[in-house]
Amino acid sequence: MVRRVALRVALTATAAFAASACGGRPSPAPPPPAATAASAQADAVVGVTAAPCPGGHADRGCVYLGTVSDLRDGPLAETGQAMEAGIAAFWRRVNEAGGIGGYDIDVVTHSGDSGYAPRGHRLAFEGVRNHVLALAQTLGVPQTVGILADMEDHAIVAVPGSASSTWEFADVIAESGASPCVELANAVDFVAEQDGPPGVVAAVHYPGDYGEDAAAGARAAARRLGARFVDVVTPSGHQQQGPAIDRLLAERPVIVAVATGPAELAVIVREMSARGFTGRFVGASPAWDEELLATPAAEDLRERYLQALPWAPWNADTPGHRAMRDALNEEPPSQAAVAGWVSQYPLRAALERAAADRLPTRRALLRALGSLESVDAEGMLPAAAGNFAAPPPQAAFRQTVMAAIDPGAPTGLTLREDLFTGPTAAAMSFDRPCH
Repeated sequence: MVRRVALRVALTATAAFAASACGGRPSPAPPPPAATAASAQADAVVGVTAAPCPGGHADRGCVYLGTVSDLRDGPLAETGQAMEAGIAAFWRRVNEAGGIGGYDIDVVTHSGDSGYAPRGHRLAFEGVRNHVLALAQTLGVPQTVGILADMEDHAIVAVPGSASSTWEFADVIAESGASPCVELANAVDFVAEQDGPPGVVAAVHYPGDYGEDAAAGARAAARRLGARFVDVVTPSGHQQQGPAIDRLLAERPVIVAVATGPAELAVIVREMSARGFTGRFVGASPAWDEELLATPAAEDLRERYLQALPWAPWNADTPGHRAMRDALNEEPPSQAAVAGWVSQYPLRAALERAAADRLPTRRALLRALGSLESVDAEGMLPAAAGNFAAPPPQAAFRQTVMAAIDPGAPTGLTLREDLFTGPTAAAMSFDRPCH
């Protein structure tokens, strides 16, 4: 039985109660209420066939998993494509090793392009929803929040192509690694342990879930360290960072925690360094892109920036990393591809547990996910990172990797500190999302 409390952030307001017919005249039976129809589908066999997958093994059936991502023209298209490459490589390896319970896994046939827009995401989701057992990826926090209630109604397990402490409270979400909240709490603690307690800690971040989640972690660390905390919200766009930079320089922080995208990170680090800032920058994982090494900010990043990550970078020496590199040998090294690969381990574990059902249903898969107390991620994450059976205060993963900037590394990152938990993250209650 799933023990985590489902977080219904988007409520479906349809009350489809059928009025009784008047005058005793016969009338067609009304359609079932939406919740009843969804419940029936959750118990039916959806996205599982006895027929082979396209191009699959003739002696196996097929489990179809969908993806909803930014694949062509949106702002995260390159990230979405790299993540999908990692996802596809993961399941190719599973199929080559015998599949799961007599089935190959197909993650290609039902792939929806969202353009990274909430409305586009919903439309793409609705296009694949009735054809898949689960989602191997749903990219973006607000985009996924927008379909979360629908996924819960239909018992559709989904792997998020994003990180948020919100996911700790959603039963259908099969997340991996630490949230941005934990990342920046650990990052600030790590720098403070290296350099001494800071007098002022600042967070510069996007508005919305990702930025606010990350800033909450930096704020918690600053409070524990007795430092003054400065919160600077900034819009996307590298040309829009002037006001944030001016504010940061005026506040004289010792540590600046960044939760933006790569373009904004480059401008903030370069301009602040050019104007005399000598402190340290730490960033949440979405802030980094290896292409930053080709920008004017490269040297300042190498000297002053540390990257928080939910798992070790591309070149790490674990069985999972080695298998990933072998499977992706024709793809360029990418942290997004690492994320796509490692994010699939909880879904694989749940499918293996649900494979006791000859034709697994969505609800059987959801039960299987909620029963997992650990997940074997082949060393890319500790087994305890895959605890979906315990409530968030016990199950929330609190470990973070710190990486240094290394122009000679495949993705520009090399391991500085392996998975660790700082005192701030260790003390977090996780009785609600960080923000």
